[in-house]
This record gives sequence, structure tokens and C-alpha cells, in this order.
Amino acid sequence: MSLKALNISYTYQKKTPFEHKALNNVSVEIPKGSFTGIIGRTGCGKSTLLKHFNGLLTADEGKIIVDDVEADSKNVREIRKKVGLVFQYPEYQLFEDTVYRDVAYGLNREKISDEEKKERVIEALKTVGLDESYLERSPYELSGGRKRRVALAGVIVMKPQYLILDEPAAGLDPVGRRKIFSYIKKLQTEQGITIALVSHSMEDMADYADNLIVMDEGVVVTEDTPENVFRKTEMLEKLGLAVPQISKVWEILRKEFPELPDSIYTVQGAAEEIKKHMGGESK
Repeated sequence: MSLKALNISYTYQKKTPFEHKALNNVSVEIPKGSFTGIIGRTGCGKSTLLKHFNGLLTADEGKIIVDDVEADSKNVREIRKKVGLVFQYPEYQLFEDTVYRDVAYGLNREKISDEEKKERVIEALKTVGLDESYLERSPYELSGGRKRRVALAGVIVMKPQYLILDEPAAGLDPVGRRKIFSYIKKLQTEQGITIALVSHSMEDMADYADNLIVMDEGVVVTEDTPENVFRKTEMLEKLGLAVPQISKVWEILRKEFPELPDSIYTVQGAAEEIKKHMGGESK
């Protein structure tokens, strides 16, 4: 059971002077229960791939498989129930006059009672760190970070099995970024929702992802654990990407202390190894 793209190709503005092949025979798998990060330079096909998973785009060639079922025009509504999509700057999609009405909008077509609807809205808001006091507030009066959390709640209220997100923390300050990513990570670890997420931040990918897909010019270059991907410094630099900043700092430390391990790519990991090293010296 997983989310798969099999030999997907897609071309924008076909048969025009602006024709552009965004995906070229792409095959990837988002493992069930994983937090998969998709990285690559701007225009490499990341967002286009995400839109195929939710049925917003239909491939010229190839197919999308959701839990062993091929996605097509006949079952797109069922696929979208399983695969929730959060766009970049999702707060721009808020349109109702209260937080409750906006989060509950997707439930209006579901055959559930008003009581159950309210319970699910409250549960979704709590998942993103907002309580019942926000229900009757206007979403337009909230801060940027809270607007984004309301938009996220409007997707998770539908209880998707897969959640795909395009730069969910774009434009937020460091505190807002950490909050958004911590809520998304909890969806994976506490609710078992599979996450597929595009981000340009290598630090975010190092901190939260357990699987990375690297793309360039419409193809998949490599797919591996963050640890193994971030070891490939030369490859990433050729693709216009970079390893997390802490990895560069760590290489400087290893020149002075070569006994330190060479696979550090998070601040937390670096802190733990330094603590071990200092503890060993003090005995």
C-alpha cells in the first residue's frame, strides 16, 4: 500500500512555442507512513508531480497508483478523499467569513450530522494548535501563520490517508516554520498520515523527512534516506542544491577532531555527538 507514479510524463502548453516537458518518464513511490521530501531547483517538476498525485493534472503517459488502485477520471473524487493537497500559500484560498465555515466546507458534501461536522472541525483545528475560540472568528483577521494553519485544518478535516504539500512554510518566519512543520510531523507520527512535501529548505528536510526524492529537469535523480542523500555533496551542488548548513560546520569540526562521525546533517545530531565527545574527554 503506497502512493506511486509509474512512468509519468507531462508537457505544458503542448503544440505551442512555449511547450515544456515538465516530467519525463518519472517513477517514484511514496511509502505508506513515510515523511517524504521532494527537492530540486525551481522548475524541475516537483510541483507538477504533486498535482498528479491528487488528480489535478492527468499524465500524458504513465499512471498514478493509490493503494493498488489506478487513478483515473472515473474515481478522481475518491482519490482526492485519500490524497489531500495543500498548495503553496494556502491562506490565499480562504474564502468563508468564519474559521468554522472555512474548515467545514469540504464536509458539506458528506452525509454526516451537524454535531459530527463540528466535532471534526474542532479536532482538525486542535491538530494545528488552534482551539474552539477561533471557530467564529474571521480567518482574514488572523496572522499569516494562523491563516495557514486554518487552511491546513481544512484539508486534514477530510481525514486523508496521504497529505501532499507544496512549500507549506514559504514566507513564514522561523517560529512559524517550526510550528507548521511540527504539526505536519505529528500528523505522520500520531495519526499515521503519509506525508509528501516539496521544500527548498535542506534544513527542514534534514529535520523532518525520513525519505528524500531529488529531481532535476523533469526526472528523478536519486531517492534515498536524508543521510545518504546529504552525503552526495558534489551531486547536490551540480544540481544547484546544498547540504544543510550544519553539515558544512561539521566538516570544519572533523578537520580538528577526525574521530567524529561523518554523517551529521541536523543540529540535534551534531549537539548529541559533541556531548558524547566532550563526555568521553572528561573521563
